[in-house]
Amino acid sequence: MNFEKENFIRTKLVSLLQKLKNDEPARWGKMNVQQMIEHFSDVMMVASGKIKLPIVTPADK
Repeated sequence: MNFEKENFIRTKLVSLLQKLKNDEPARWGKMNVQQMIEHFSDVMMVASGKIKLPIVTPADK
C-alpha cells in the first residue's frame, strides 16, 4: 500500500466515518449507511487477509 493511502486510513478515515449519520439517504446506489459500513469492513477484512474467500472463477489456461 502506498504511503498516502495508508496515511489516510490511519489518520482520517475514522473521523470521516464518525461524521456519517444513520438517517442520511444513499447518494448513489441503494445501500444505507449501516450497509455501506459493513460492506467496507468486509472488503477491508478480505484485502488484509483476515477473511479468506474461495476463488470461484476458473484459472486462466
